[in-house]
Amino acid sequence: PVMMSLIGLMFAFLGNIMYNIKPNYFAGIRIPWTLSSDENWRLTHRLASKIWVAGGLLLTVIALTCPMSATAAAMPVLLGIMVVIPIAYSFSLYRKGVGRNS
Repeated sequence: PVMMSLIGLMFAFLGNIMYNIKPNYFAGIRIPWTLSSDENWRLTHRLASKIWVAGGLLLTVIALTCPMSATAAAMPVLLGIMVVIPIAYSFSLYRKGVGRNS
């Protein structure tokens, strides 16, 4: 439970950092839509930050309060949510024209 708790706290910490990360090709959510627009990057990373902090804290609570089997089942689900939602959001911004520098 301790290792899973620390992993959860690491995700929460990374989410906290992600809020203000500047556009770059090395760290963050680097997909074509976020790299094509500073606005898309900013909005996507602000949403991802909130999701990663919440997901990390939730994983920590689950790891400390539930059996290891429940934690092992919850982890891939939480990580999937933490990855898919920001990518889908970024794509939706791109489709609305937010991700296109004109």
